[in-house]
Amino acid sequence: MTGERDLTIAEVAAELRVNPETVRRWLASGKLGGYRPGGKRAGWRIPVADLHRFRVAARMRPAMKADE
Repeated sequence: MTGERDLTIAEVAAELRVNPETVRRWLASGKLGGYRPGGKRAGWRIPVADLHRFRVAARMRPAMKADE
């Protein structure tokens, strides 16, 4: 066990400087890993390791050209 707690959508959004709805879309699409601990009413939790993997994948993705 690493001792790291899982993050909320608001915490991830603040760290990545995006709107919380963007984080929800990433979770729904599977781009960002997370889970719902108590069903839909409890909201999402994002393990720190999943956030790290997401950041690494985003940096490695080739940049799109303006005309694409």
